[in-house]
Amino acid sequence: MNIFKLPLLVAAVFTAAVFAQSADKEEKSGAKLRFSGDFYINPAYEMQNDWQDKPEDGDKLDAFNVLYNWNTSFGVDFGDKFSLDFRLSNKAGYECDNLAFKNGSVKELLPYLPNAYFTWKAGEVFSLSGGLLEVSDNTVLNLAAGYETGGGLYTSFANWATAYNNSQGGLKIGFDFSENFSLRLTAALASETNTFDYAEEDYIHNEFRFILDADIALGEKVTLSPVFQSRSYWQNYTVGDKKKNSILLAYGTDLNVEFSESVNLGLGLAFGNIKGKGLDVETNGEKNSAFGFLAGVNPEFTFGVNEVAAGYSFGRASDQHDKKKDLTTMYHDMYLCWLFRVNDYLALGPSAYAAIETSKTDNSDVKSGYNWQRFGIEFVGSF
Repeated sequence: MNIFKLPLLVAAVFTAAVFAQSADKEEKSGAKLRFSGDFYINPAYEMQNDWQDKPEDGDKLDAFNVLYNWNTSFGVDFGDKFSLDFRLSNKAGYECDNLAFKNGSVKELLPYLPNAYFTWKAGEVFSLSGGLLEVSDNTVLNLAAGYETGGGLYTSFANWATAYNNSQGGLKIGFDFSENFSLRLTAALASETNTFDYAEEDYIHNEFRFILDADIALGEKVTLSPVFQSRSYWQNYTVGDKKKNSILLAYGTDLNVEFSESVNLGLGLAFGNIKGKGLDVETNGEKNSAFGFLAGVNPEFTFGVNEVAAGYSFGRASDQHDKKKDLTTMYHDMYLCWLFRVNDYLALGPSAYAAIETSKTDNSDVKSGYNWQRFGIEFVGSF
């Protein structure tokens, strides 16, 4: 297959949408089925510049490509107390796959299973979920993912969803105390592997993540969503004769203000810190640490068939050595998208994304950085 992959992909998604809408919606006794999905296609021109000292002397790369992702969710409700949920997605998930304009293998098109979990509700307040949980991104988790993957403190260029496809294996306990207040605790395995292989120098096993988050309604138009995240690393560091495990802490909140059905504003603020990840400082008693800050604003407007979304975030990361600042990196993330609503299932329009990263050490005047821009057309669908 070659360039014909694009129309075939669009045709397949539209066929699924028509099938979902035309399916018999009458409820039957026993289990109740649910089905939904979405897709995203973005042909665009992309420019990158990886530079040292001067941006004009950097390594530049310009290219046209087509990115896409898709999700198909289905579930089964067994009454009001128990349900099963599954989600299939493309291989890269929300990070998007690149539509190859050349012969490719069928393996590249096979779906992945990022979510497969059960939910049990005991009464009106308590619920328990387990399996490959769906954990959606927020400002705090975006910051955590940026540190864990080394992708930087961004919100749209790189984030929690692109890093982990909104998937975590573990258990989630929920408390819906009222319509205005809900609380959730997620305990997940963050390890890439649980193999006990001490022959490997950088073996990883039994790393855990805990996420405590809440939704607090402040009136009818404002929702506050505080989040606390803790992720442990197996690699330890030593101070004197004591060994300590590194822990990445991230904390902050998102705030959503719905001024009207046409105007919505999202705000996010997060902080994070980690000490000694993967470092052996037994010889000198020193220890490394890092501190991060991430803030973003996301206004959205809807008027008629027009849907406008914009965003800007600023991130700052400081890596310290023995309580002295060593490397400071600034991150700027911007996007603007203007979609035209064709019908209930499809919207399309132009979009622009930009990311700017600059780094500087305290003992040097030399800066380095990375610039990225992407201009194209987005096709966004749901069914």
